[in-house]
Amino acid sequence: MIKQIIRRFVPRPLWRRLRNWKSKRILEWFRPYLVEHEYAGVRLKVRIADPLAGGWYNHRWEPMHEVDLLRSGGLVPGARVFDVGAHQGVVAMILAHHVGPAGEVVAVEALPHNARMCEVNRDLNGLRQVRVLSAAIADRPGELEITADLNASVRHRESTITTIRVPAVTIDDLADEYGQPDVLFIDVEGYECHALRGARRVLARAPECYVEIHRGCGLESAGGALVDVFDFFSTQRYALRAWSDDDPTPREISGPTDCPAGGRVYLVALRRGEHGPQP
Repeated sequence: MIKQIIRRFVPRPLWRRLRNWKSKRILEWFRPYLVEHEYAGVRLKVRIADPLAGGWYNHRWEPMHEVDLLRSGGLVPGARVFDVGAHQGVVAMILAHHVGPAGEVVAVEALPHNARMCEVNRDLNGLRQVRVLSAAIADRPGELEITADLNASVRHRESTITTIRVPAVTIDDLADEYGQPDVLFIDVEGYECHALRGARRVLARAPECYVEIHRGCGLESAGGALVDVFDFFSTQRYALRAWSDDDPTPREISGPTDCPAGGRVYLVALRRGEHGPQP
């Protein structure tokens, strides 16, 4: 209630400066600490450098449906994975465990603070197969304006949250630099359609994919829709598995019309053929 009253009377530019000051103070005042837990079956050390990371990473993780499903496809020793929206690298390190020293995980994170912590965590665990790129993923290269909060997203509407400008790359750009991925792992806070539009050459070669679809919490306000995401995954080429916050058991689906109900949709697309499910 107090915050709402203050926002009503404080000019928007001043409110943004106050939000920016608060974000900086949080990082300056926070005392980092080291934890070690089992994350989806992988033992990892993680440096906790902010309150959000503490809430997300200072506990044991249960097995992850997306990882288990992808291990039946392209997530194998020696594979190359693009982890887009990597935050502080915990998922990238789980993926790195499964591709092994002969594989490669390219972890892309837009917020510089999170990208630095991704590098710290990689080094703590000696995972040389993880490469970290501090950039946003988009449908074209250049720059993007992102929110400067600890779980940054691309700014696509008027907001009181302070923003910063960061380099933007496409998934096709990443493939030109690092090679074609065997697996795409996408979690970009509502910017899913833009990320996929920038991956047309990569998707033409049908990598295995996981996409966290922010239905009702970012996808639509960024100009996307559930049907737009599914347009990138033909059921002739892919077997689709999906679950949601309200329906957490993965099941085979044929498209957006039989998606599980409730909140975000978690989609795994496994290539049909030699290494994926048969029709």
